[in-house]
Amino acid sequence: MSKANNKYKNSPQRMVVNGRHVELGSVEEILCHCDWSWHRYLEKLVNFPEAPNPFLSFTEPEILKGLKDRGYISITRDELLAKRDEYLARLEKGQEPYSDKLHPPAEWSESTVNGPVSVLINRETGDWMQLPAAE
Repeated sequence: MSKANNKYKNSPQRMVVNGRHVELGSVEEILCHCDWSWHRYLEKLVNFPEAPNPFLSFTEPEILKGLKDRGYISITRDELLAKRDEYLARLEKGQEPYSDKLHPPAEWSESTVNGPVSVLINRETGDWMQLPAAE
């Protein structure tokens, strides 16, 4: 297609992230990055349950509204840990870790060299995450 016939030339650049059209450089794009970071934060809470919520540092009103709408802020510590437990339960049942077009999927594999605890290891980065003990 020639540039003269491009009907989108005056439109903002967009990309598709998990089925949604997102304008590049927009608040919605930032929130897409936050979605990925949220799930990494939930994974971090397994080993560091007192880790501070990184989303509390945002000050932009539109981003704060999006974070609140997603349930990432304005929640109690118990609600936060419940969200962690829900996400972890899905991972333990075999659901893939959250990923999108902006961030490659994490490749976690269960370690076979440990004893009474389960550990997931990211083969790309070497990061690890201990799963709660099975009851």
